[in-house]
Amino acid sequence: MTAWTFEPGHTEAAFRARHMMVTWVRGLFKDVHGHMEFDYEHPLSSTFEGEIDVTRIWTGEDDRDAHLRAPDFFDVENHPTMAFSGRISERIGDSHYKAEIAVTLDIEAIADEDLEKTGAIEYYR
Repeated sequence: MTAWTFEPGHTEAAFRARHMMVTWVRGLFKDVHGHMEFDYEHPLSSTFEGEIDVTRIWTGEDDRDAHLRAPDFFDVENHPTMAFSGRISERIGDSHYKAEIAVTLDIEAIADEDLEKTGAIEYYR
């Protein structure tokens, strides 16, 4: 089992959402803190958890970012962080995995996401 720490300067949570059912809006949360316990021999037993600073949302459009921080979306004044936890649920390639992730703001939502290991294991602690 290898323990990794998510470093805010090297970790991001990316998202995409439908905009008016015509196109996709993509963005990032850059301030991600947390850790992962990864088992290369048994990757489906690997787990992770952490916290995201929602106030630092970035979509590349300042007006949209301000709107997403407002009360009708993330309401960052009252909910500046979002917690997440999860586990690897499927291996889909040599260094690609699917994960089941629970995200908590005021409610909890479950999502399936693709993960990719980028870099050699000796760089992670």
